[in-house]
Amino acid sequence: MNILKNKRKSIRHVAPTEQYISPSVTIALRGRSFKLFCIYAGYPDLMPEWRKVNGVIDPRRVNWGTDFKKSLLIQDVDFHDEGDYECFFPSMPELSRRLKVNVHAAPYWVEGPPPSQNSSEGESVEFRCNARGKPTPNITFYKNGHKIVPDDHYSIDGEVLTIQNLRKAPDGAGDNAVYQCKAENAYGYVWANFYLNILSFPAVILEGPGNREAVVGQRSVHKCRVFGSPKPKIEWRSPVLTGALYRYTPLNAEGISELVLYEVDKKHEASFECHASNKYGEASEIGSLVVRVKYTWLIDGIPLGNLQPHIKVDENYTLIIENPKASDSADYTCVAETKLDKAERVATILVKDVPLPPFFVGVTCSERNAAVRFQHRDRPRTAAPVESFWVQYNSNDAEPDAWHIYPVPVTTRADKDWWTITVPLHPWGNFSFRAVARNEVGDSAPSLASTQCTTAAALPELNPANVVVRGTSPDNLVVSWDPVERVDWNGPDFHYVVEMKRADDDDSRWETAIVTDPNESQLVVPDQPTYEPYDVRVQSANSLGKATVSPATVRGYSGEGYPDEAPKNFRLVNVVAPTVATFAWDPVDPASLHGNFKGYK
Repeated sequence: MNILKNKRKSIRHVAPTEQYISPSVTIALRGRSFKLFCIYAGYPDLMPEWRKVNGVIDPRRVNWGTDFKKSLLIQDVDFHDEGDYECFFPSMPELSRRLKVNVHAAPYWVEGPPPSQNSSEGESVEFRCNARGKPTPNITFYKNGHKIVPDDHYSIDGEVLTIQNLRKAPDGAGDNAVYQCKAENAYGYVWANFYLNILSFPAVILEGPGNREAVVGQRSVHKCRVFGSPKPKIEWRSPVLTGALYRYTPLNAEGISELVLYEVDKKHEASFECHASNKYGEASEIGSLVVRVKYTWLIDGIPLGNLQPHIKVDENYTLIIENPKASDSADYTCVAETKLDKAERVATILVKDVPLPPFFVGVTCSERNAAVRFQHRDRPRTAAPVESFWVQYNSNDAEPDAWHIYPVPVTTRADKDWWTITVPLHPWGNFSFRAVARNEVGDSAPSLASTQCTTAAALPELNPANVVVRGTSPDNLVVSWDPVERVDWNGPDFHYVVEMKRADDDDSRWETAIVTDPNESQLVVPDQPTYEPYDVRVQSANSLGKATVSPATVRGYSGEGYPDEAPKNFRLVNVVAPTVATFAWDPVDPASLHGNFKGYK
């Protein structure tokens, strides 16, 4: 809509010319920085917006302030920075460019260099040179600084060096030596030294099986920790192992072997020997097992089974309830028994939880109100009784999750189990209702009423708030406001009526514009004179007419421009001191400012 013509000459423009654009493909190195350029000359100055195609630019790693904001600098590059980038000019999209970045990397350790190892004669070891890079680095292994050539003794498979049938000898003749790994590509290399120590120690027991206790029907675990080089062989010995249900494990990386007995009984009470041996010697230690009482847990007199997976009993027969809820409120009984006797103790647990949801009896609809009636009964055992009920409503079928809370709660009474609450309704709505019960823990799940209430349309009862009148460029006027919420439209075809006129011209007439989108928040009026005052009104309307309240008149100015002239007759008045002087000039014509005067510079 052209309301007023701009009689001023347009500001001079200089067509953009390309100054420097980065190559279409750029290679960046991992861990360093890369910079992309997109520079044009022209007036007004063109400032690009930088985007990553199919990705996001992490602002914490970007320096936006380089090269007058016409370049993109990404620091500490990693592989996820690879991809296509775009410098985009919103005002002149035809100047936009897409630039591809490929990320390469000098070799680097993935989990650190190979660790040194201890081993024994006759065994085998592996050293892994776990390095990565782009291009993929070449891996080379060395022994005492000399390149290793694969043979039957040394095998190299990519990044893995395997040494078979270790032997120990002095002066580098054996496998006990310093080894090196080198990973290299076009961008550099990484190098690491690591050691292979070949040890000879007889088997010793560092920690024996000790004396253990177990409960009838449960399992018993016995541990033995040993050391030796070469790795000792383990054997568990006991007269009760014959016919028993058991297993034992070979030594793990920590030198531990476990003997596990299943479903122990009194007949398993005995001594157990852990025997360790290698070619340099042997050792053994003895432990014992004592079988004790059996424990059982009951819930309200029923044995705990597998029906409640969130209730468990640990190895010390402590009952653990994970994420307890109100249904876990019960009497819990611990029964301890042997073949000769039995004892028990009872503990009552009441779990505080959100209440059960209410259920609806009915909804009675009238022109502008709804009477909502519901019932509620609490659990037989409750540690957190209901304190209040809250009714929620939704008036828009297009937004099924947009529930509003009626701000007046219903308090509970011990002598009743049903309640009625009257909810006011706004025009032009299709209302659904639900209710929740609330206690000190929180809200119950909502219960939904089956009855809906529908109200007729009416005129809007309020206008948009926060109306602002301003300009964003020298030749436009922008009117903005807060859109009216759906609940206040009051009818179909909701829209905004925007009226405006020049405030400095008594003869100007109100001009009208219609904004049909109810979710729109502004109107841009082009081709307006620079920095002139306007009076503006924004009013709500629907298919029945305008709002029942009059809109407020808001005054603002169209966009500012550049001053037309500089001060004239600039002169020196006098010199006050060697570093102080007084100057004077003729003030400019206020009509030439085209904006809010801020001072001389």
